[in-house]
Amino acid sequence: MRNTKIAGIILIAIGILIVVHNWGIHIFSWSFVRSIGFLVIGLLLLVKGFEKTLRRNLYVGSWFSIIGAYFLLGELHFYSLSPALSLTVFTLTFGFSFYILFFFKNKDWGYLLYGNLLLLIGILFLLEYLRFLPPFYFEDTVDLYWPVIFIVVGFIVILRGLLNRNLDKAK
Repeated sequence: MRNTKIAGIILIAIGILIVVHNWGIHIFSWSFVRSIGFLVIGLLLLVKGFEKTLRRNLYVGSWFSIIGAYFLLGELHFYSLSPALSLTVFTLTFGFSFYILFFFKNKDWGYLLYGNLLLLIGILFLLEYLRFLPPFYFEDTVDLYWPVIFIVVGFIVILRGLLNRNLDKAK
């Protein structure tokens, strides 16, 4: 019952803010509210996840927190938000989130594999964004190398099968 009251109050507040904004009274910017909202939701999920060791909350909470902080710092003009930087931050965030999943279920090496792959891609994007690497033409590369996804997924399936079989034999 308490959760439905909180959800109702939040919806009413959002509705009032939208109506006031539509009347031409600009109290806030939507992008700032989005940033704060992502950050608050992420932190609440992280706290709940750490209290009850809920992996899903930790994964989603870390993602929302990092993305919220990224957007908030952009809104506060620490840097300019760009699609290239956003892609880099999103890729690194997903990689980091898989590390959190691995930390709380360290017998599942798939999380570590996905995390490493995403962190590697994110670091390459970051190095290209900072101009330490020559320009990376993403669309051309995807058109040429998209079948590599099948190869990587195939290796992951084989490795998971081998790891699971070794774990079953150990038991």
